[in-house]
Amino acid sequence: MYLIYLFAAVVCMRLIRNSLYFLSVCRILRKHEKWFQDPGSNYTEDFSPAIIRILSRASFDEIIPFQSETGGYGYYSAEEMRIKRDISHKDMKVQGIIHNELVSARGVFLNRIIENFNPMYWIESVVFLPRCILSCTGLHPESEVIKLSQVIWWIAGPLVLVMNAI
Repeated sequence: MYLIYLFAAVVCMRLIRNSLYFLSVCRILRKHEKWFQDPGSNYTEDFSPAIIRILSRASFDEIIPFQSETGGYGYYSAEEMRIKRDISHKDMKVQGIIHNELVSARGVFLNRIIENFNPMYWIESVVFLPRCILSCTGLHPESEVIKLSQVIWWIAGPLVLVMNAI
């Protein structure tokens, strides 16, 4: 019975958290679109910490490929944009990329809200439980620690179920 309560609490917590992030992205996007109409405002300085935080919560990279040009002799010159460093630039190209990232973040959070009601998501979460838990600690999903704990989970889980049945 406690497992059902725990599962319901996790579902509610995940739903509320992602709903709040989704609403936050929508609010930031509205402010960003207003800034496009009036670039003279201080929007980028005021909201840059919120933008950085919401993009990191959506698991986006800090470095975004910005533009690439031919450099001659078959070479390409590629520039990268760092969100934390370049977020306050008034350049429309930079702000356009940030706007696209915010739109993508809105889609990420909406997808996470919808995932909450998908039974296959929860089955996959149980099967890959160590990966889900250890990813929350900041470990990369492909790290050796996660792979080892996953193998132990797959071996020990059925053994525990069989031992309890006997």
